[in-house]
Amino acid sequence: MADELTAEAVQAIRVNTALSAAGITLVLLDHAYTFPQEVRVIWPTRWTIPKVLIFAVRYGTIALALLEFLWILPRAFSEKGCKRIFKIVSLLEVALSALGEVIIYIRVWAFARRSRMALYCLSAQFIIVLVICLLLIVRSTSSAMVSTYAPLPGLSCIFQQGGSLYMAMAYVAMLYSVTTLTCVMIIVGMLRYRELGPLGGRRFGIVGQLYRGGLLYFFVLGALCIGNIVSNIAGTRGYQHVFSEIQIYLHSIIATRITFQLRQFSADEANYSLPQIDIQRASTNLNLREIQLSDVSKSCIPTLRGSAQVQVRKDVDYRVMPSLRFVSDNEVTLESGPVSYQM
Repeated sequence: MADELTAEAVQAIRVNTALSAAGITLVLLDHAYTFPQEVRVIWPTRWTIPKVLIFAVRYGTIALALLEFLWILPRAFSEKGCKRIFKIVSLLEVALSALGEVIIYIRVWAFARRSRMALYCLSAQFIIVLVICLLLIVRSTSSAMVSTYAPLPGLSCIFQQGGSLYMAMAYVAMLYSVTTLTCVMIIVGMLRYRELGPLGGRRFGIVGQLYRGGLLYFFVLGALCIGNIVSNIAGTRGYQHVFSEIQIYLHSIIATRITFQLRQFSADEANYSLPQIDIQRASTNLNLREIQLSDVSKSCIPTLRGSAQVQVRKDVDYRVMPSLRFVSDNEVTLESGPVSYQM
């Protein structure tokens, strides 16, 4: 039975509907914007587990957006129908979050150089957090009260109350996971920078990719987790889940864009060419016979550090690249070009 329709309830419905529409629009716009990149860097690769994860997260989010659209449509849903949609949406959100987290965990493990110890620790943490979140969300959906105001113009299903404490605890577990991964990324990034330095690849190689994308994304997810914790604990009736859908959508967008970014970086990294000095002609020059090898190295090394011109081939064939991966090797593959210097 629906609760009394008050002005506060109507306002809550309007706000949730507007946020749902904004989230759906964001997902569709991002998909349209990144679809050409998906076709270019993902489709040519052979089918692997990472590729399946990417497609499941990417297109599962579109399915979630369509279900959310049904939720806010002013159709004559019964309360049982609203409850059924609410449970399906909640379980789909858990599944998409878990798949997105798998992608993030794999990336962190890749930055940790695929260490066996890191694999065990990250796998254990992922399983524990997933089980805790799943149990809490199932308890939350079981105790939730969902009402329908569908006969009225512009009004449909709305979450009324119940399970907010369980949801807050689930977001605390997610925040713990995000915080742990962020700390691991920072520590590994600092160690890699100290080891590789500016010669670790173009723009600090994989270390540059770490700080360019990963940490910013983790901070966004952490902020959304905190917002969901606050809204579930201190939010008024009808506003407890105001940020939940936005977090799910951004989580999916972040996970897929990270993969596209690394895929593009791996393709560019594998197609470098540095100029090669033709020393055979220089060795026959009488003016160079007295030069010591140490003098040559002192002159060449700074030049290679600061002024070597890197050329990237444009004719990249993604089909001959390694299969879709979340790992970039420490060493940059360099191919020499036929460049000689006149003496």
